[in-house]
Amino acid sequence: MATSNQAKRDRKKQAKAAAQAEKLQAERRARRRSAMRTGGIGLGVVVIAGLVAGGFYLAGSERREARELLGDRVAVEDSLGRDHVSSTTQDPTPTSGPHNGPAICGVQSVPIPADAQIHALEHGAVAFQYLPDALDGAELAGLHELAERYETDVLVAPNPALDSPVVATAWTRRMALDSADLDLLETFATAFRGKGPENVDCHT
Repeated sequence: MATSNQAKRDRKKQAKAAAQAEKLQAERRARRRSAMRTGGIGLGVVVIAGLVAGGFYLAGSERREARELLGDRVAVEDSLGRDHVSSTTQDPTPTSGPHNGPAICGVQSVPIPADAQIHALEHGAVAFQYLPDALDGAELAGLHELAERYETDVLVAPNPALDSPVVATAWTRRMALDSADLDLLETFATAFRGKGPENVDCHT
């Protein structure tokens, strides 16, 4: 009888030990799964961060390449400030200065006041203005398509006061062209779009 009782006690101990071992193994598996999930999230964050950084690097490299391609076609001008009072400039295509009123972007069918031009450039837009009789229908359509591609970042408008058929402006930057060279204008947009003192949407 004593031997039988001892065997029962041994079996209970073995069962208890097996249960404890299984519990420990389950806890280890749970910890491993948690570590894998955390590690996976961390790796995902690292990968995403790398992709984002790569995107910023690509954008920066594109800007630098665009500026190099434009070279001395683009005049760099001193900033005349950006106080929010009405402009008194006589420049038909100002690149900075005091201004008041809305920032206007998009394709426009009438000349845009200096205040609205300056405000658009302050918001990081680029402006492409043209002499009304200087472009043929195909050139004008290409200019409009280019503006629509960039949505609120580009202003296109006629300007009868220009000294050149087309003038592209950004904040403290100016490029005069003898025609609507879409490649150069797109390069200008790549180089200077989103580089104003403020970068917010314009009104269209």
